[in-house]
Amino acid sequence: MGAVANGPALIQGLSALDHDRSLTVDADGLRSAPITFFDQHLLSFAKPSWQKPARIIGEVIAEWVGPPIEPYFQGGDGILAVRVIALVEAGMLG
Repeated sequence: MGAVANGPALIQGLSALDHDRSLTVDADGLRSAPITFFDQHLLSFAKPSWQKPARIIGEVIAEWVGPPIEPYFQGGDGILAVRVIALVEAGMLG
């Protein structure tokens, strides 16, 4: 198992990220992922009829922290909200 970056290494990793990348954590540590990393998970909770974005975001987060729990919390409501907006603008979520 790789070490998770912290301190100066984490700051260097954050500053090296492109604007179209996100940070995720897995058993091997902190890594960069496409900003679209969360899109399919968000879309899996979307219904054919309109829903409040907070509902979709809340269900994604609830799945992350509820049983069976994913061992690594992948993101907060802020990044998920940004991705919901991007999905709406791309016509993938209405």
